[in-house]
Amino acid sequence: MSFRLPRSALISLLALNGLRVSEATGADIEHLGLERGHRTLTITRKGGKVVTIPLAPRTARAIDLATLDRCDGPIFLTPDGRRLDRHGAGRIVRKVARQAGITKKVGPHTLRHAFITAAQRTAIAAAERTRGPGQP
Repeated sequence: MSFRLPRSALISLLALNGLRVSEATGADIEHLGLERGHRTLTITRKGGKVVTIPLAPRTARAIDLATLDRCDGPIFLTPDGRRLDRHGAGRIVRKVARQAGITKKVGPHTLRHAFITAAQRTAIAAAERTRGPGQP
């Protein structure tokens, strides 16, 4: 299996779904699901709260390619078959950023911040559209 596939799935979970690195690396294949036609992932949030999140279609495809025919265990494995940890995930994110020509310091939490910022901007833009011109 190409190590590019899990990298793509990891970046997608962090950037398109806004997961914390510990949530992404702690995710297991058996926690993938389907609800109302949407692919989902059940994760344990900070503080132990268990939630089910919808996956972006691109993320779901990337996870399917990364896990191939495996039915259980961690979504993200190291090349030697162990669960990927947060340090390994950080190395992957930094390497992908370098390959993309990004010279600023980038880590997994940077992707979460980008997701949250984009979500806030989208919500603000939607609210402005619904208010109409001249409305506070």
